[in-house]
Amino acid sequence: MASRHTNVQVGDVLSLDPGTAVSGVALWRDGSLVATSALKSPNGYTATVSERLKEIVGQLDTFLTAHDAWVQIVICENPPHTLLKAVIGAVLVSPRVNSMFSDGHTVAVMTWKSWARAHGAGGPFKDIKGVKALKATGFPVPPGIGDDEADSILVYLAYRDRQKK
Repeated sequence: MASRHTNVQVGDVLSLDPGTAVSGVALWRDGSLVATSALKSPNGYTATVSERLKEIVGQLDTFLTAHDAWVQIVICENPPHTLLKAVIGAVLVSPRVNSMFSDGHTVAVMTWKSWARAHGAGGPFKDIKGVKALKATGFPVPPGIGDDEADSILVYLAYRDRQKK
């Protein structure tokens, strides 16, 4: 099947930490981090589901366009409930995403937290998250990122190492 995109850059990967109010994304090209973003729902938790999803798609398209990205693979945290699965679906409808949802591209929360612990993050699993955990692994933390974006980086790093085995 031919790609629906004419300018596909091989190697564009999007890692996603889906959230009900904020979803963290990280864009990777040829294994290197390009940029991160926090996709925020309007009015946080008071927005309707359709408002949240529409805003996520718009923000994601703006982010991907700014980086001339054509995403071939979406890696995401394994969603525990339906709303987060809807967030993943919203990401996949972006015209700049040419990827299907695959269980092979999901990373369980405990998997990326275990990866972070094995690479320097300490404390109880419930506390292994965000910028603090990413810093502890020794990965260079981009300035100004939030916890959701840091988690999306950790999702990618755990996935990448799993693929090497």
